[in-house]
Amino acid sequence: MKSRFKLVVLIFTLLIISGCSNNPETIDIPTELPEITEIAIELTEPIGIATEEPTEIPIENFPKEIIIWVDEYIPSEMFSFIPSIENHRIAESKDEAVLYIEIGDENKIAELVFVLVAPFPTITDTIEFNVLQKVWSGTPQPDYGLEKIIIPENYYEILTILLGEMDSETVMVMSESEILDFAWGNENTWAIMLFDDLEPKWKVIEINGESPIRNEFILDLYPLNFPISFSDEGDLIVDEMELIISNIPAKFIRDENLLTTVVLTGVTALTRGTAWEMEELGILYPAEFIGDLLRSADITHISNEVPFVENCPEPSRFQEGYVFCSDPNYIELLEFIGRKNSSGSRGKAFCSCTVGLRSGT
Repeated sequence: MKSRFKLVVLIFTLLIISGCSNNPETIDIPTELPEITEIAIELTEPIGIATEEPTEIPIENFPKEIIIWVDEYIPSEMFSFIPSIENHRIAESKDEAVLYIEIGDENKIAELVFVLVAPFPTITDTIEFNVLQKVWSGTPQPDYGLEKIIIPENYYEILTILLGEMDSETVMVMSESEILDFAWGNENTWAIMLFDDLEPKWKVIEINGESPIRNEFILDLYPLNFPISFSDEGDLIVDEMELIISNIPAKFIRDENLLTTVVLTGVTALTRGTAWEMEELGILYPAEFIGDLLRSADITHISNEVPFVENCPEPSRFQEGYVFCSDPNYIELLEFIGRKNSSGSRGKAFCSCTVGLRSGT
């Protein structure tokens, strides 16, 4: 194949030479070709498509000062730390900023969680969000024990975004320091406040089945949360988000890893009428409606003041005398809800059975 190719090339070359001559002559084409020596050529540079090296952005093109705009509806104290970071300051107008902290879900850096609270003795445990909205817009809900709502003055703008325009007849704006005493002194008056501002005299009211004080709380299903996001016009957002998030005061963050839930049942006694119903309806009957709640807590304290005793008399609703004891099988109920301890006051024999049940002997 190579010989034929060499022959064709030689003939083509001779024809060109002949065509260029002023006196064309007949040329005898040799039948045998001279041996052609192959020549190796060494390339000093690789052959390929030229590519450009990535261009580094000169450092002078980056802003020497990071100017951040904070939306006017966001509490100023939430990001008051920004000027303390080197080469950072808060923008006086949005036009001069290169980064923006605003309301929204994209690039979320924080979420303000608010709670609906009532004085601790309040009977109501839960409401639907539309009940709260009705009171907010001017219609009291006495069936729920809710006729007026107090809100902190520093969160007025945020809460109007979440709930709309309020009715001044049913919603009052006060300083945080005044709210607790006013609510306790005025019947059917509740309040809305930031999660971190909770204190023991408040009872948190569940909304739409969600409560921020529970471990199984689902934030996305809870209506009183206010997302705050980060945006920019360049490539600074990743590093700046991490820097800003790490400096947000703990007051504005509901960190579920720092939440410990405790349930206190008070005194219980698996005897007399309670024990009679357990025999009739099943040992686990008392926990039928509250078992999930008791198990959901990090700490559940049950003060069980009746010891477990072998051969404990059959229970009766109208037991005569005050010899309190429980059938050892009833320990299943406490195990079902997560028992802590049991105690009694009928002497060493009664206590030894209880201790044996606790130790598994």
